[in-house]
Amino acid sequence: MYEYIIGKCTSLSPESAIIETGGIGYLIYIPLSAFSQKLSIGKEVKLYLSPVYREDSQKLFGFLTQQERETFKKLSSISGIGPKTALSLVGHMSLDEFRLAITTANAKLISKVPGIGKKTAERVIIEMRDKVGIAPKASMMPLTNPEDHMISDGVNALINLGYNNDKALKAVQKAIELSESEPKLEWVIKHALQII
Repeated sequence: MYEYIIGKCTSLSPESAIIETGGIGYLIYIPLSAFSQKLSIGKEVKLYLSPVYREDSQKLFGFLTQQERETFKKLSSISGIGPKTALSLVGHMSLDEFRLAITTANAKLISKVPGIGKKTAERVIIEMRDKVGIAPKASMMPLTNPEDHMISDGVNALINLGYNNDKALKAVQKAIELSESEPKLEWVIKHALQII
C-alpha cells in the first residue's frame, strides 16, 4: 500500500518519529539505528514503509533502506516474532552482522539484542536461514572456515567486554584484514581493541 514517505521530521524518539508531508504528520515506528544515525528534527528524510495491520491497531514502520525493510518483513513473518521484536533486531544489528550471525548460527550474538532470549535467537536462525538463502549445511553445522570462526569468536569476545555488536564486528574484520598471515584469536582481539 505505502512504499515510502519523504517529509520533514518534526518529532523524534528512539522508538518513533513524526514525519510531516502535505500538511499531515505521520507517526512512524523506527529502528534504533535510524534514530542514532540519520534522523534529526527539522530535516527532510525518506523512509521505506511497512504497514502492520492488527484488529485493534494500524501502525507504520519506517526504514532508511529497502534491505532493512525486507529484513523486518521476513522477521515479522516468523511465528512468535512480532513487529516490536523484528524492529529491535533490525535496529541493534547491521545487516552484514545479522547475516553473519545467521550464517554461522551464532545464537549468542543475536541474543545480545534486547528482548531476544536464546530460544528466540535459535528460532530466528532456523527460520531466517531459509529466507536469506543460506543452505542448512552452512549455518547449522560446525564452522569449517577458519576466518568465519575467528570473526564469530572475536566479536563475541568484544561484546563480552562491553562493546556493541556493530563496532565489534567492524573492528574484528579490520584486524583480520591487517594481519599478514593467519592470525591467532588473541592477536585479533588485541588489534581489534586498538582499532576501537
